[in-house]
Amino acid sequence: MPHYFLRLPCLLGCLLILPTAALQAQSPSATEDEDNGYILEEVVVTARKTEQKLSEIPISATVLSGDDLVDRQFLGSAEIAQQVPNLQFKQAFSNTLPAIYIRGVGNSDFNVNANGSVSMYADEVFLNSPISQGFQLFDLERVEVLRGPQGTLYGKNTTGGAINFVSRKPSYQRGGYARLRLGRYDHLRFEGAYETPIGEDRAALRVAVAGNQSDGYVENTFNGEDENALDDFSARLFLDINAGENWDVLLGVNLFRNRADSIRYESRGLIDGADILGYVESPDPFSGAWNFPTGEEVDTLTTSLKLTHHGDGWQFVSITALGNAERFWLEDVDASPNRLLETTWDAEADQVSQEFRIQSDGNGGTTWIAGVYFFDETLDNDIRNDLLGILREQGLPFDPVNGPFNLAQVFRQDSTSYAVFGEATGTLNPRWSWTLGLRLTRDEKEFLSNTFIFEDDLIIPLIDNEFRAISDDEFSGKAGLVFKPNARTNAYLTLSRGFRGGGFKGGAAFLPEEVEPVNPETLNALEIGVKTTNPGRSIGLNASAFVYDYQDLQVFNTVNVGSIPTQVLDNASDARIYGLEAELAMRPTVGWDLRFGLGLLDTEYRDFVLGTGEDFSGNQLIMSPETTFNSQITYWFQTQQRGLFSVRADAVFMDAVFFDSANSSGLTADDYWLLNAAVAYTSAGGKFGIALVAKNLTDELYIRDIVDLSAFGFHEVIYGEPLTYGAEFSARF
Repeated sequence: MPHYFLRLPCLLGCLLILPTAALQAQSPSATEDEDNGYILEEVVVTARKTEQKLSEIPISATVLSGDDLVDRQFLGSAEIAQQVPNLQFKQAFSNTLPAIYIRGVGNSDFNVNANGSVSMYADEVFLNSPISQGFQLFDLERVEVLRGPQGTLYGKNTTGGAINFVSRKPSYQRGGYARLRLGRYDHLRFEGAYETPIGEDRAALRVAVAGNQSDGYVENTFNGEDENALDDFSARLFLDINAGENWDVLLGVNLFRNRADSIRYESRGLIDGADILGYVESPDPFSGAWNFPTGEEVDTLTTSLKLTHHGDGWQFVSITALGNAERFWLEDVDASPNRLLETTWDAEADQVSQEFRIQSDGNGGTTWIAGVYFFDETLDNDIRNDLLGILREQGLPFDPVNGPFNLAQVFRQDSTSYAVFGEATGTLNPRWSWTLGLRLTRDEKEFLSNTFIFEDDLIIPLIDNEFRAISDDEFSGKAGLVFKPNARTNAYLTLSRGFRGGGFKGGAAFLPEEVEPVNPETLNALEIGVKTTNPGRSIGLNASAFVYDYQDLQVFNTVNVGSIPTQVLDNASDARIYGLEAELAMRPTVGWDLRFGLGLLDTEYRDFVLGTGEDFSGNQLIMSPETTFNSQITYWFQTQQRGLFSVRADAVFMDAVFFDSANSSGLTADDYWLLNAAVAYTSAGGKFGIALVAKNLTDELYIRDIVDLSAFGFHEVIYGEPLTYGAEFSARF
């Protein structure tokens, strides 16, 4: 066993101290049966494919309710990271291709065929394509963030964890709501939902819509226009049918349409402040001169059908889903008024998935679940790069070596996965219980790649119909023990294994050997945790500590080969990660709601030498901040006649991170704080409401991503949003 597993006793000591310190803060008069009106709400989740209390599942998880998302005015999926310890989203585009990390495990690959280490699910449907992973948050019941390998019930590509987005379903009631939000930069957002029973409660329909528009917060001095504008629309429909004979049918349709600007980059010149063509960026981080018009057109459509049959002590569940995701994107890569490098991306992914499972209803002494899973996706991608077009403007002829020239990469990737899985939980005695789970997966991929230089009618092939195929058989699973010393406390120990399937580089490739695949990565995790409340249930603490043994992790980097920036997807031989999370919730008195979250990480590549020769051994992993912290403080008071008033303040801390495996000083983001605040009023009966909200209250300047293009004399820098504020008006009917 690696020597760093010996650090686990130290982490265990931290977990034992944290509950003691937190629970000593309770009132001395609190008793086991006392209901003093300050009780924390019990959260119910479906993290293990059945309804359970969050406090009883042996998983490190954070749950954000739909009300939490509305109160904080989280608009997109990436924003949830602000309130989840050890979760990071790195999003360099407007609404697609997020790089998601949990506990330092993730993938910074920004290509459309990127294999993630964190899987995203929307209403039990796996969202494989990165095109479909950036979307609006609206009409949600909750979001569940599960940390650590989830290989048994969720399968491949969950070495980091899984995120479940759970929508509100029809409740066989008639009614709905509407929200209108007005904000800085002429931001307009609308959201609404309506549901109704159909045919004497034999069926029920719920429809929800949402949309955003804004003028953007970046000034383009080249044409005088505002950039980074929003323009998107979402719609969701659920039809629930009570089919009789113990059958339930749920049909879901989810649509997303985006016509927003692409995110504009800032050019950080490396040659006395200039790029290779002498362009010097404005000192204003939200201003620049960009000649190439950009835009990101995204259309996604997901349709699902869930069938549930209720037997005597068991259930049969079938989930069938079809998905389509299309993306057309114009990118001004050089972030300047010059035609140095301009790119057009065009991609489409079609997927189908099918899950059959049979499971106990959770009422017996031993609970169990078993199933089979099938997934298939076809992805087509066409990338066109115009390199050194400025030379063409100056009358220089086509030059396939020094430019100007156009470079195209066209590929098709077919992915198929089959799996069989099972998990069971039972009791040893009233205080001890066990969990065992296993999943066997066969993962297959075929990749057909073409790269060619072209100019007018001339075509020079570099990679001509290079075909590669891989297939891997992997197992993942979990074994765990839970100790319940009293009705308020659960302590658990789990050993789990996850894997991420092998894959291919989706970025520009110039030689046939660059089409070779990377191997699957595996992660073995040892985790201990505790979930507890004080006798009065006004204080709750969830804490966990973990040690990861990471083998063959897939790492994406941009390196310079000669004068060409080259994308490299490679396997690191070994890495180790250890850390902890703690989440504390308190209601010390009527009207006060306090929540705090802390994440600590220590990461290191143990043996990692790129095929190009760079040795990254001993370096910190990409996007793995040593410390993350969040706090939420809410004060509310209610009167019978006047309604509910509330004041909220949030604070978020993100430690420094590296954006490359070399830990380059120029490719790092400093630590930062974000402060958010809101004042809200809801009328008596909840019919009407108004809220005033401010995000990034101190106008903190912080970096979301940096891309290395030093071969062209600059780095692309993506900054986070500046101060925004607005008012929201809501009504229920």
